[in-house]
Amino acid sequence: MSFILILFLIFQDMILKNFPSDSILNYWDESLTLLLIIIAVLMLLAGKAVLKKADLLVIMTMVAIVVVGLISNLMFRLQPSGMTIIRDIVGFVKFPACFSAMRIIGLDDFFAKHMKLQSIQILRIIVIVEFLLSIISLFKNIGMSQSEIRYGIRPFEFLFSHPTYLVLANVFILVILDSTLFSKGILKYEFMLLIVITLSMRTKGIAIVLVYMVFKYAAKYLKRAKWLVWPGAFLAIYVAGISKVKLYLTYSGSPRQSLYEGAFKLMKEYFPIGSGFGTFGSMLSGSNSSVYNFIGISGAWINGELTTVLGDAGYAYFIGQFGFLGCLLYIAMFYVMYKVATEQKKKLPGIILLLYVIIALTTEATTSNAGTQIGIILSIIIRMEYLGQKNMELV
Repeated sequence: MSFILILFLIFQDMILKNFPSDSILNYWDESLTLLLIIIAVLMLLAGKAVLKKADLLVIMTMVAIVVVGLISNLMFRLQPSGMTIIRDIVGFVKFPACFSAMRIIGLDDFFAKHMKLQSIQILRIIVIVEFLLSIISLFKNIGMSQSEIRYGIRPFEFLFSHPTYLVLANVFILVILDSTLFSKGILKYEFMLLIVITLSMRTKGIAIVLVYMVFKYAAKYLKRAKWLVWPGAFLAIYVAGISKVKLYLTYSGSPRQSLYEGAFKLMKEYFPIGSGFGTFGSMLSGSNSSVYNFIGISGAWINGELTTVLGDAGYAYFIGQFGFLGCLLYIAMFYVMYKVATEQKKKLPGIILLLYVIIALTTEATTSNAGTQIGIILSIIIRMEYLGQKNMELV
């Protein structure tokens, strides 16, 4: 039963794309986040849970950022809708709140211990199916690729609504398998996963594939110069992303360029606390925020209709809304999560998932859109790393 939830977290886009956009099911992540927060608080008040130092630090920095954002809302009044502010707060806290709540309640331990061999075999079958279909899609249109051409091929999206969701789902599968299997068991599935992610033709997907290879394989040959691993990872990100950056620089006024320019303008204008929740860099901000009266975002509205452009730059959201102080707090919170992930014997799965978040935030609101899934799965794989489930090795 517990594995069914894991599958839902991985493939929720594939499932929910068949429901209307205004369906109540589309609020599952906000509802689950609030439920986890309530249970965690009640258990702490009842003395049935222990608050670890790392989780205390995550919660404190998260709350501090919320306070910074609310102070901005009260001072500058750029967002008149209280409901928009509340919804944006919930969207912001998904990632850190779910991560810490899972650990406080003990659900990370529960899910990790119930990750049975049969569950891993199901993921193995899914990987094989995805891989075979991705190869077939290279030569024949079977309705699982986008119509656009990137680098000479059509981006593979499987049954997801967009290749971005394919990348995230397969990163989840990769880190789960890497948390439970050793080299003998994971190698062939790892290869297939990296191919599938690459065939999505998303820059972030290609970047995380290169980063994974640097950490997993290049690091073995750099034992006497481990300090080269991180520069190597950032070089891989640079190699994967430089062509896209050059493309953006070839024309001015692109949506993402407008978002980042606007974000830094807000950081300067409302230093050091930013413009506040629901004011910039999110779809929620598009209907009520007065920020857009003096900061124009190219392509945000077409014929008076709001497009998805406003959510196309995750870092712009943080920089503009929370300012210099909020960004420092977020970096501190992220660093605490990184330290928790690297305290385990197997550090790679946690590092890869966190690096994916860092990469993806350049072009999308990853922690707002998928914060619940990322927070929950990060907590589980860290616990699986700690438990060292050798019995799951596949041959």
